[in-house]
Amino acid sequence: MERRRLGYAVDSVIVFERVPGTQLSDLDLESLAPSRRQDLFRRLGRTLRRLEDQGLKQYDSKSTNWMIVPDPKLGPIPVVIDVDGIRRITPVLWPIDRLLRSLREHPQYTPADSREVCLGYAPFARLQQEEQLTIEN
Repeated sequence: MERRRLGYAVDSVIVFERVPGTQLSDLDLESLAPSRRQDLFRRLGRTLRRLEDQGLKQYDSKSTNWMIVPDPKLGPIPVVIDVDGIRRITPVLWPIDRLLRSLREHPQYTPADSREVCLGYAPFARLQQEEQLTIEN
């Protein structure tokens, strides 16, 4: 993290801490109980929303920038590990859009998981199903 004035870095901090768990991109989603899986994806969306409530956005919210910390009582807890991507000004909907696009690359990710991320991010919004892309040869 760094603070800038007139384009020059005037103060910077590097934070290194080992976060136990599994990277979201490597997580075996099929091993999670359905309720734990639902909780995980809702928490992902909710975490992005809480950042935005504080005036911040996770500019690079792809699945490789999240660790999933197992908790026997609460279930899997998502933790942002790339805090360098947190900014005050970003394009509208960039964080949630970036996260959803990267999650689609996971072989076990489903449209139901996408729904849960969106419900965590905006619980009272109207849901709309995306059109499926078809690839023609």
